[in-house]
Amino acid sequence: MVGSIVERDALVGNLLDRLEALEARIGVLEATHPGMPGTEAGKLAYFDEDGYLIIETGGRIGIRDDNDVVYYIRAQTDGLAIQPASNPDTGDLMFRVLSSGGTNRFGVTHNDYSVVTDDLRVGEGLWVGATASDPDEDDVHIDGSINASTPLGAAARLNTTFSIGNAAWTAIEFDVVIYDTDDGAGGCWDSGNPSRFQPNYPGYYLVIGVAHHVPSTGGSYRGVSIEKNGDGYEIASAHVDAINAYRGISTAAVVYLNGSTDYVEINAYQDSGSAQNLFGAANGWYTYGACFRLA
Repeated sequence: MVGSIVERDALVGNLLDRLEALEARIGVLEATHPGMPGTEAGKLAYFDEDGYLIIETGGRIGIRDDNDVVYYIRAQTDGLAIQPASNPDTGDLMFRVLSSGGTNRFGVTHNDYSVVTDDLRVGEGLWVGATASDPDEDDVHIDGSINASTPLGAAARLNTTFSIGNAAWTAIEFDVVIYDTDDGAGGCWDSGNPSRFQPNYPGYYLVIGVAHHVPSTGGSYRGVSIEKNGDGYEIASAHVDAINAYRGISTAAVVYLNGSTDYVEINAYQDSGSAQNLFGAANGWYTYGACFRLA
């Protein structure tokens, strides 16, 4: 019995010594690593009342992988970073999830954790490789509104007749939108500027124009053209000889538009000697224009 008591006391004493050593070690770690998880708020890393591990800005926690390499998960003012413990402050190589400025981003950073050099961003479209400060780097950029089944752009038509003057190219003012998949302000076609197709995203656009002239006599020809930014120069045009019959004329061109100030218009021409109408109706696309993005 005495031996058992002695053995028990020795075991308890050994456990108490181990607890004291552990407490001392925890104290050292907390002093040298102020971001160690705890249960009380105010630390850089702690468990909240719901059991979630919270990492405050500037705090970090360590994870050891199967190769005995330690990485830190670190909170920053603009998101979350994963860094090697061998160089935690400069982020020699780092994976980041950012949420600053309304832009969600994933990135791999070299040397300076405040600058993303290889970047995958979602929010301003999809960017791979480019940074906001240097979008002309080797990159892939896909605007968020583009997908395989819905081309970005618009088409509009005449629902009623539209008068064009004699011997003067006249921009056709469409009055019904057929479709508009441009999700920017005002879309690609806006009834406030009914002759213009003005997309909100830069790129190369296929522009199509069709003018359906009503029967008229006199003059030499009837025509349709595509014009950019109202500069008076035809990008593409088509003409037919004047004839006293309905004449549908079409033309098309691939045009670069900058996604802000650039626009295209579909113009019509006739030289009968007086104003004449283009044909439009509710039951068909007789006079219409289209502008949709190719790349």
